Amino acid sequence: MKPITEAKFLTDEERAKLNATLNRDPTDRNALLLQLILLTGARGKEALSLTPKDFAWSEGTVNITAAKKSDNRTIPLPVEFCRRIKAYTDNLKADELIFPIETRQLRYIWDYYRPVKKGVHCLRHTAGILLYINCRDINVVRVYLGHRNIQSTLVYLNFVEGARKLRQAMKGMWSQKVLD
Repeated sequence: MKPITEAKFLTDEERAKLNATLNRDPTDRNALLLQLILLTGARGKEALSLTPKDFAWSEGTVNITAAKKSDNRTIPLPVEFCRRIKAYTDNLKADELIFPIETRQLRYIWDYYRPVKKGVHCLRHTAGILLYINCRDINVVRVYLGHRNIQSTLVYLNFVEGARKLRQAMKGMWSQKVLD
C-alpha cells in the first residue's frame, strides 16, 4: 500500500488559493467542474460522465456512477453549490453531459487553475483527507470515495493519523536527556 504524500493532495494554503481562483466566476463551467470534483471526491472520468439526471435537486445530492471497479455512490452537496450546478444545467436535457469534454481537456483545465504542480487527481485525495479529518471514520471515507476494498482507503488514515501520532510521540523528546 503506497502512502499518500503531500505531493498528492492540496495543503490548506493551496486549497485556499484554488478556491479563490475558482470563485472569481461562480458560473464558469471549468470552475464548477473542479469544485464538483473537490466536493465529491469523484475521479475525473466520473465527473465528466455526469448528466442532470444524476442530481437529486430536492435532496441536494449527486449520484456518481463508479469508474475503475469501485462502487456507485450518492454524495450530498452544499446547498449553494447545488443551486449553481442546477442553474448551469437548466438548459440541458436530462441525459446530456454537463461537462462534454475529454479527460485530456480536463488536464488542460487543471493546468490553468491549479495552484501548484500536482495532478488533478490530487482533488480526490484532498477530498478524502478532509472528510477523514472531519469525521475520523475511515469507513465513511471508503463509501464516499467508492472504494470496494478498505485497503484502498487506509492510505488516507495512514497519512493523517501517522503524522499526528508521530508528533504526539515525539513531543518533548528533544528536551529529555539522552545520556546521563
